[in-house]
Formats: sequence, structure tokens, C-alpha cells
Amino acid sequence: MSAITFTRELVREPEYWSLFRAHPELSAGLPRVRLATLPTPVVKQQLAARDGGESCKPAGLRAGSAQQLAARDGGESCKPAGLRAGSAQQLAARDGVDATILVKRDDLAGALYGGNKVRKLEFIFGELLSKGRDSVWTVGAMGSHHCLATALYAQALGMRCHVLHFPQPVTEHVRRNILALQATGAEMVLASKFAMPVEVARRHLKDWLGRGGEGSYTIPAGGSSVWGVIGYLNAAFELAEQVRSGELEEPRRLYVAVGTGGTFVGLWLGCQLAGLQTEVIGVRVVDRVLCNKAVLMSLTQRTSAHLEALGFDTGKCWLRRPMHLVHDQFGAEYGRPTEAAREAVRVASEGGSTLEFTYTGKAFAALLADAKSASEAGKTLFWNTFNSRELTPVSQSAVSKLPAAYQEFFVGEPEVSES
Repeated sequence: MSAITFTRELVREPEYWSLFRAHPELSAGLPRVRLATLPTPVVKQQLAARDGGESCKPAGLRAGSAQQLAARDGGESCKPAGLRAGSAQQLAARDGVDATILVKRDDLAGALYGGNKVRKLEFIFGELLSKGRDSVWTVGAMGSHHCLATALYAQALGMRCHVLHFPQPVTEHVRRNILALQATGAEMVLASKFAMPVEVARRHLKDWLGRGGEGSYTIPAGGSSVWGVIGYLNAAFELAEQVRSGELEEPRRLYVAVGTGGTFVGLWLGCQLAGLQTEVIGVRVVDRVLCNKAVLMSLTQRTSAHLEALGFDTGKCWLRRPMHLVHDQFGAEYGRPTEAAREAVRVASEGGSTLEFTYTGKAFAALLADAKSASEAGKTLFWNTFNSRELTPVSQSAVSKLPAAYQEFFVGEPEVSES
């Protein structure tokens, strides 16, 4: 980790970002810093075979490589241990569906920390640095990857970070993220779900009263501001470049997890602006009151208005394309694994993709639920928004160093098992 260095210097050259290669006129009005490693690759992942072909490839295939999960027609299925009868792979083999999918590897989007947040933070940090701010404040669940990514990149840029947490079901994964966050030196405060709206309102009032001056910059949950959306507008233009260069065929459908909405809105709006016909399917993973078409359309309109103010005519294209959200993978509450998500994480792992239960597992479960009706191989793209970078070097903070309010979550076994 120590070998990776970043600078607060705002980048003026447009060439590194796909959005600015397509629309250089936007470059001057969208300050940014370079944090991500772009473009991220697109790889094939084969879930089932259509006809008599090779049997399963041996274990140990490199991450992202193709892998057979079913044997030839009419023969015994070649399924990995732990798959239940009636799983998506067996349905695909039985129904003759070739479930070859494409995976966009945003888990590799940052050398320090991957996942979807680094794309957002390039523009969010660009905006706050252009305003002369020297620290950041943000909010999220205890296991939030947004909070962790913000703290890691703030630390790398020599900035202070303050995090307001709310509780979620505790897993070993949540514990690891809490310890990794503590190791960055971020100030951590835990609020109850009931007190959270008051704490957030107080923070926004403080920010509003101090607007225009130096100090802390408020980043909304998930980094889902206009600036965060711009990061995924760029991602959509990056995908369009990869399609036009022949790296892949234009996907018919794109599945992505939706929490606070910035990633989804960026891809949904960006695909339209980049001339892609791909249907972007968002899989809701938070309470419906926080993630619905009204909320997402509001974020779309604010982003579109900002682009229009910079002289980019969007043509209000978003009024002409339906917004597709999947609601049936959420489960009982935020952060609690569903059986479908557990199955999806296992399936993805067999194909070389590392997912988790809160976001990407539920999104992949939606893809698998649709796999048996897919008509064309290689036309479905899964956008992997999880981080796959090793966190062990920054996760050695002792539990005793945590604020007292967090220490109870490390007593005994985690509330929710990941197995």
C-alpha cells in the first residue's frame, strides 16, 4: 500500500477519461483527481454449456476466466459442491440456455481500493479540492464500502475524514471493514437509525452555514451526488469505447446493484448519452423509501441540469427510456443475506468472480433468476461493484482501539454467518 501515491493536483487534461474524449468541452467544468485505474476489463464467465462440449474445467482457473458449470446434454450435471437442485445453472443446462455472461471488473477499479466508489471519488474529491476544502464528512452503514473507500483515499491525499455510521446486521465482513476504517485514522461516530436523520440534518446545517469557507466537505451516503454520478457517466462512455473497439459486443442487458443510486443513474443516463441501447437493470438492495424511481429520477434530473449548464445538450433523453428496477432480491433488511444471494455468491465464485451478500450477491441473484430465459449468449453484462483488493495490510487495528460504541460488535460470534 505504501508504494501507491496520489496527489491533490487537479487534472486538466481530458485524455484519460472516456467522457472527455467524447466530449472535451465538458473537461474544464468538471474538476477531478486521478485515483482510479481505467479502463477496467470486461471478461467472459460461462455458467452453463448449451450442448455437448467440454466438461467442467478444473478448479484453480484464474479470476475472470471462463468456467463450465454443466456437462453435456443428457448427461450428469457437473455442478460444484453446495449447489442445490433447481439452481440457476441446472435450470440453464436443463432448458438448453447458454448462460455465458460478461463481467465488468470494477472490483479492480483502484490499485489502493477497488469497487464502484473510486470512480465517484475522482470527481467528488475534484469538486471539494476546487472549493479549497481540507477534510471530508460522510455517512453510511457500519460495513459501508463507501465510507471505507472515502477514508482510504482521503488518507492517501493527506485529508482528514469523519464518518457517521448507523448499525446493520454484523457479519465478519462488516467487522473487517470497521477495523480497516479505524486503521485509516478516520473519526468514527455511531448513531442509531432513529438518531441518524437528526445527525445528518445537523451536519448539513453546519455545512450550509459555513458554505464558501474552508473546512469539511459533506459527501452524501454512497457518494451519490451529481459529482458521483459523473464518475459513472464516464464509466458508460468507457463501456461504449470498449464496444466500438471490438472488445465486446454491445450488451443487451446490464445488471448492477442499486443502493443510493449514483452508480445506476450514471450508467442508465450515460448509456443513453453514449449511444448504447443496453437496458440497464438496477437491483435494489436498500429500503424502498431510499431507492425508488422518484429518488433516482431526481438525481438524474439534477445531473442532467448540471451537464446542460456546462453547455452539453442531453436532449432530455432520459424521458424516453424506461427505468428498470428489480425489487424482489432485497430480503428482510439492509445488509442481511438472502438465500438467493448466498447461492449467487457461490455461483460467481465458481466462475472466478468475488462478490458479497449485501450488494453484488443480490444483483447477481437477479441475473441468475433471469438466466433461464436468456436468448443469446454473451449479451448480458454484470457490473461487479465490489472491491477485490486485499485489505489485510490495513486491517490490523486492534479492537481495543475502536470507539467504545463499536466494541460490542466484536464480542462473540457475528450476528449473521457468511457461510
